[in-house]
Amino acid sequence: MGAQKSVLKTSLLALAAIALALALTAGSVLIQSVGPEMSVSGNLCGPTGDQFCYEPTLKGGFPFAYLYDKPGISVGRQLGPEDELKGVWFIADWLAYWALVVFAYRTAILLKKKH
Repeated sequence: MGAQKSVLKTSLLALAAIALALALTAGSVLIQSVGPEMSVSGNLCGPTGDQFCYEPTLKGGFPFAYLYDKPGISVGRQLGPEDELKGVWFIADWLAYWALVVFAYRTAILLKKKH
């Protein structure tokens, strides 16, 4: 019976860490920056007025930006569901937050044992 409780507790803690890291990752999209990546924002530029226009790209996510604004497709200078999600960077962001959550939990356990 004790082993089952231990497995259940460990599973619940793991799920809680995953969910918290996912929430932190999703919330980190509110931390936004611009550039240095450039994206096409129109096609009436250059001396002849028929070349692409470029502007620094708005992006969201911390520590790794994973959502990139797509000018001309979405509301300009605003991130939303129609913008480009870079899955690799989303996973990297999530893993960073997951490691932080696990580190904080283990540190709290160690500090609790000392007192």
